[in-house]
Amino acid sequence: MGSHIQFGVSLFLLVAAALMAGLAWWTKRLDTKNLALWTASANWTKAEALIESAQAHAHKHETTSSSGDDNSGGDVTITYTYEPRVTYSFTSATQHYTGKRIAFITRQYGTAAEALSKIEQYRPGSVSDVLFDPANPANSVLDRSQMPSKTSTGTMILRGLAALAAIAAVVVWIKQS
Repeated sequence: MGSHIQFGVSLFLLVAAALMAGLAWWTKRLDTKNLALWTASANWTKAEALIESAQAHAHKHETTSSSGDDNSGGDVTITYTYEPRVTYSFTSATQHYTGKRIAFITRQYGTAAEALSKIEQYRPGSVSDVLFDPANPANSVLDRSQMPSKTSTGTMILRGLAALAAIAAVVVWIKQS
């Protein structure tokens, strides 16, 4: 491999490592925010919420597999994951609020039925307890029973990939020298 190509590969790997490290930093901020909100919610005010909607929201994922040397781009595989979503409304003092946070942990499931099974207690038209921040009632949650982790799996994976890309860049750079 020529030195220009090795330099390009090293540079590409370093940029990839920097991007993954940036994404890991961003997801860690979300992890920290969710944990802080979960902790604070222990002192939030309880009210009754009217469940307006409950559904499984589909997230489309496309992956392309290599099909050889014909430059056709490969086969595209489309899969879906499903996220439970609930919309609810409640009143604090005389102000009406709408919320969407079910819990401080967001999960996606392999089927719509599985996602819907996680929110079956939130049927449209029913009433459920909601916790809301009295200082900011727009900040609310239906279920605080699960404590979010300090560092999510996604954050740890991004950190690991960033480290591997950085190590690979250094190895390529050393081999070039």
